[in-house]
Amino acid sequence: YSPSLFKKLRAGQSFNRRLLVKQMAKRMRLLVEDGMLLHVGESVEDIFLSIQSIHTMGAQQVRVMTYVPPKINGICRQKKHHLDEEIVIAILRYIFPDRLIPASLDVEGIAGLTSRLMAGANVISSIVPPRSGLNGVSQTTLDIEDGKRSVENVKRVLKELGLRAAKQDFYKAWLYNTRTVGMHELKIRKAEWLM
Repeated sequence: YSPSLFKKLRAGQSFNRRLLVKQMAKRMRLLVEDGMLLHVGESVEDIFLSIQSIHTMGAQQVRVMTYVPPKINGICRQKKHHLDEEIVIAILRYIFPDRLIPASLDVEGIAGLTSRLMAGANVISSIVPPRSGLNGVSQTTLDIEDGKRSVENVKRVLKELGLRAAKQDFYKAWLYNTRTVGMHELKIRKAEWLM
């Protein structure tokens, strides 16, 4: 939600068009994901502006991911604050108690899953089975061929934490309720975010 950072990260793309497409998707009753990328030169104020904008958008899945610089032609990581991904996940969980918040295996692989779940993530994304010919997005090969990003390995981590994967029927019910009933809108003041 910082037009200047967006311009730097998404060369040739329009910030306003991207925002308009999300708003149109919401009006068409599609489920929307919204989020932010950390350590690309954002300030704490940028993070809270993003959270406020995500709240206004009313996204059903909210996300934060740490920037992983590509090996070639990427911008350098720029950390201007003390907030890490897990802290922002915890903030998102507090503000959005009924939303889906992903823990992506694309940033630190299986090694980073526990801390993200303990911070409040309730969805695991970027599961990639070995020998499938598929790649990750920011970490294209991390933990894939050795099977660490497989469903079975993710379930093992969940079990170690005393958690379990939701059944497909639970997710279908969540989708149905979210689309038909609508989501509970929280009235959060900015001052409450800074506690």
